Amino acid sequence: MGKVELFVGPMFAGKTTALIRRVKELQSQDKKVKVFKHCIDDRYAEESICTHDKSSFNAFNLRSLKEADVSDADVIVVDEFHFFTSELIDYCEQWKSSGKHVIMAGLDLDHLGYPIKFRDSKKDFEDLRKLSDEVTFLKSRCAVCGKEATMTERIAKNDDYFLVGSAESYRPVCKEHHPRWKS
Repeated sequence: MGKVELFVGPMFAGKTTALIRRVKELQSQDKKVKVFKHCIDDRYAEESICTHDKSSFNAFNLRSLKEADVSDADVIVVDEFHFFTSELIDYCEQWKSSGKHVIMAGLDLDHLGYPIKFRDSKKDFEDLRKLSDEVTFLKSRCAVCGKEATMTERIAKNDDYFLVGSAESYRPVCKEHHPRWKS
Protein backbone atom coordinates (compact mmCIF):
# COMPACT_ATOMS: atom_id res chain seq x y z
CA MET A 1 0.00 0.00 0.00
CA GLY A 2 1.26 3.46 -0.88
CA LYS A 3 0.92 6.68 1.06
CA VAL A 4 0.11 10.36 0.61
CA GLU A 5 2.31 12.95 2.28
CA LEU A 6 1.55 16.71 2.30
CA PHE A 7 3.50 19.89 3.01
CA VAL A 8 1.03 22.73 3.56
CA GLY A 9 0.92 26.25 4.95
CA PRO A 10 0.71 29.89 3.90
CA MET A 11 2.72 31.61 1.22
CA PHE A 12 6.44 31.87 2.03
CA ALA A 13 6.41 29.00 4.55
CA GLY A 14 8.96 26.87 2.69
CA LYS A 15 6.60 24.27 1.21
CA THR A 16 8.47 23.87 -2.08
CA THR A 17 11.81 23.92 -0.23
CA ALA A 18 10.60 21.03 1.95
CA LEU A 19 9.32 19.23 -1.15
CA ILE A 20 12.65 19.54 -2.98
CA ARG A 21 14.55 18.37 0.12
CA ARG A 22 12.26 15.32 0.36
CA VAL A 23 12.69 14.52 -3.35
CA LYS A 24 16.47 14.61 -3.07
CA GLU A 25 16.34 12.39 0.01
CA LEU A 26 14.22 9.80 -1.82
CA GLN A 27 16.43 9.93 -4.91
CA SER A 28 19.45 9.21 -2.73
CA GLN A 29 17.59 6.01 -1.72
CA ASP A 30 17.39 5.05 -5.41
CA LYS A 31 13.67 5.80 -5.67
CA LYS A 32 12.35 6.66 -9.13
CA VAL A 33 10.76 10.09 -8.60
CA LYS A 34 8.57 12.05 -11.04
CA VAL A 35 7.78 15.68 -10.27
CA PHE A 36 4.77 17.56 -11.68
CA LYS A 37 3.41 21.09 -11.59
CA HIS A 38 0.42 22.81 -13.15
CA CYS A 39 1.15 24.93 -16.21
CA ILE A 40 -0.73 27.87 -14.67
CA ASP A 41 2.20 28.33 -12.28
CA ASP A 42 4.50 30.31 -14.55
CA ARG A 43 6.03 32.50 -11.84
CA TYR A 44 9.65 31.38 -12.07
CA ALA A 45 10.23 28.57 -14.58
CA GLU A 46 8.17 26.54 -17.01
CA GLU A 47 9.85 23.15 -16.57
CA SER A 48 10.78 23.32 -12.87
CA ILE A 49 9.29 23.70 -9.45
CA CYS A 50 10.92 26.74 -7.87
CA THR A 51 11.16 28.29 -4.45
CA HIS A 52 10.76 32.03 -3.98
CA ASP A 53 14.54 32.29 -3.58
CA LYS A 54 14.95 30.52 -6.96
CA SER A 55 16.07 27.04 -5.87
CA SER A 56 14.60 24.66 -8.42
CA PHE A 57 14.06 21.07 -9.46
CA ASN A 58 13.05 19.75 -12.89
CA ALA A 59 9.35 18.99 -13.28
CA PHE A 60 6.78 18.05 -15.89
CA ASN A 61 4.46 20.94 -16.70
CA LEU A 62 0.83 19.73 -16.99
CA ARG A 63 -2.66 21.07 -17.68
CA SER A 64 -4.25 17.98 -16.11
CA LEU A 65 -3.04 14.99 -14.16
CA LYS A 66 -4.44 12.85 -17.00
CA GLU A 67 -1.19 13.78 -18.78
CA ALA A 68 1.00 12.36 -16.00
CA ASP A 69 2.81 9.14 -16.93
CA VAL A 70 3.62 7.58 -13.58
CA SER A 71 3.95 3.96 -14.71
CA ASP A 72 7.67 3.78 -13.87
CA ALA A 73 7.59 6.02 -10.77
CA ASP A 74 7.97 4.89 -7.17
CA VAL A 75 7.25 8.41 -5.96
CA ILE A 76 4.88 10.97 -7.50
CA VAL A 77 5.43 14.59 -6.53
CA VAL A 78 3.00 17.46 -7.16
CA ASP A 79 3.84 21.07 -6.32
CA GLU A 80 1.11 23.67 -5.77
CA PHE A 81 -1.56 20.93 -5.74
CA HIS A 82 -4.34 23.52 -5.36
CA PHE A 83 -3.87 24.62 -9.00
CA PHE A 84 -5.29 21.28 -10.17
CA THR A 85 -8.95 20.28 -10.24
CA SER A 86 -10.43 17.94 -7.64
CA GLU A 87 -9.55 15.03 -9.96
CA LEU A 88 -6.27 15.21 -8.03
CA ILE A 89 -7.97 13.41 -5.14
CA ASP A 90 -9.10 10.58 -7.42
CA TYR A 91 -5.59 10.21 -8.84
CA CYS A 92 -4.09 10.23 -5.33
CA GLU A 93 -6.43 7.42 -4.26
CA GLN A 94 -5.54 5.44 -7.39
CA TRP A 95 -1.80 5.99 -7.02
CA LYS A 96 -1.86 5.20 -3.31
CA SER A 97 -3.80 1.97 -3.79
CA SER A 98 -1.33 0.89 -6.49
CA GLY A 99 1.54 1.25 -3.99
CA LYS A 100 2.91 4.64 -5.05
CA HIS A 101 4.24 7.20 -2.58
CA VAL A 102 2.61 10.56 -3.34
CA ILE A 103 4.10 13.77 -1.98
CA MET A 104 2.49 17.15 -2.54
CA ALA A 105 2.88 20.76 -1.47
CA GLY A 106 0.33 23.55 -1.52
CA LEU A 107 -1.84 25.95 0.39
CA ASP A 108 -4.22 24.62 3.00
CA LEU A 109 -6.16 27.89 3.30
CA ASP A 110 -7.15 30.39 0.63
CA HIS A 111 -6.60 34.15 0.92
CA LEU A 112 -10.07 34.45 2.49
CA GLY A 113 -9.07 32.16 5.38
CA TYR A 114 -11.06 29.06 4.34
CA PRO A 115 -9.84 25.63 3.16
CA ILE A 116 -8.54 26.19 -0.35
CA LYS A 117 -10.72 24.91 -3.18
CA PHE A 118 -9.44 23.04 -6.19
CA ARG A 119 -9.80 24.76 -9.57
CA ASP A 120 -13.19 23.18 -10.30
CA SER A 121 -14.49 24.14 -6.81
CA LYS A 122 -15.97 20.64 -6.32
CA LYS A 123 -13.70 19.77 -3.38
CA ASP A 124 -11.28 21.53 -1.09
CA PHE A 125 -8.20 20.90 1.04
CA GLU A 126 -10.17 19.07 3.74
CA ASP A 127 -11.13 16.38 1.21
CA LEU A 128 -7.45 15.87 0.37
CA ARG A 129 -6.45 15.90 4.03
CA LYS A 130 -8.81 12.96 4.74
CA LEU A 131 -6.91 10.86 2.20
CA SER A 132 -3.47 11.83 3.50
CA ASP A 133 -1.29 9.70 5.75
CA GLU A 134 1.04 12.48 6.84
CA VAL A 135 0.47 16.25 6.85
CA THR A 136 3.24 18.68 7.75
CA PHE A 137 1.92 22.17 8.54
CA LEU A 138 4.61 24.76 7.87
CA LYS A 139 4.52 28.35 9.08
CA SER A 140 5.92 31.64 7.93
CA ARG A 141 6.40 34.96 9.72
CA CYS A 142 3.62 37.53 9.86
CA ALA A 143 4.43 40.47 7.59
CA VAL A 144 2.75 42.79 10.11
CA CYS A 145 3.98 41.72 13.56
CA GLY A 146 6.60 39.00 13.00
CA LYS A 147 4.72 36.29 14.91
CA GLU A 148 4.13 32.85 13.38
CA ALA A 149 1.95 33.14 10.29
CA THR A 150 -0.47 30.38 9.33
CA MET A 151 -2.52 32.36 6.81
CA THR A 152 -2.08 34.22 3.54
CA GLU A 153 -3.45 37.69 2.86
CA ARG A 154 -3.94 38.90 -0.70
CA ILE A 155 -2.60 42.42 -1.10
CA ALA A 156 -3.21 42.67 -4.85
CA LYS A 157 -6.47 44.26 -5.94
CA ASN A 158 -7.98 41.32 -7.81
CA ASP A 159 -11.23 39.46 -7.23
CA ASP A 160 -10.27 36.25 -9.05
CA TYR A 161 -10.19 33.30 -6.67
CA PHE A 162 -7.05 31.92 -8.32
CA LEU A 163 -4.41 34.57 -8.77
CA VAL A 164 -0.94 33.22 -9.42
CA GLY A 165 1.53 35.51 -7.73
CA SER A 166 4.27 36.07 -5.22
CA ALA A 167 5.25 38.94 -2.90
CA GLU A 168 3.57 41.47 -5.19
CA SER A 169 0.20 39.78 -4.60
CA TYR A 170 0.35 38.00 -1.22
CA ARG A 171 1.87 38.17 2.22
CA PRO A 172 1.89 35.76 5.17
CA VAL A 173 -0.02 36.91 8.25
CA CYS A 174 -1.00 35.60 11.65
CA LYS A 175 -4.66 35.07 12.46
CA GLU A 176 -4.76 38.41 14.32
CA HIS A 177 -3.78 40.30 11.17
CA HIS A 178 -5.81 38.34 8.61
CA PRO A 179 -8.80 40.33 7.27
CA ARG A 180 -11.24 37.52 8.13
CA TRP A 181 -10.35 37.65 11.81
CA LYS A 182 -9.73 41.37 12.37
CA SER A 183 -12.26 43.03 14.65
